[in-house]
Amino acid sequence: MTKEAKDTILRQWCLLRHVPRHPRSVGTQELKAVLEDEGFAVDVRTIQRDLGKLSAGFPLASEEKGKAFR
Repeated sequence: MTKEAKDTILRQWCLLRHVPRHPRSVGTQELKAVLEDEGFAVDVRTIQRDLGKLSAGFPLASEEKGKAFR
């Protein structure tokens, strides 16, 4: 496994740890700040892609209000 693949897996696990259970929610900007605090330099689009991939195996839901995703 490459270093990049390991970094992606670690980032996605960190992301999952910070997604709250329903009915609470968190925005991508908040997740970006948390990931940056944990040492991951990512943009919002990467977080959106990660959440999309993770939703295939985990019960994640998204809510779109205007330009913000939660």
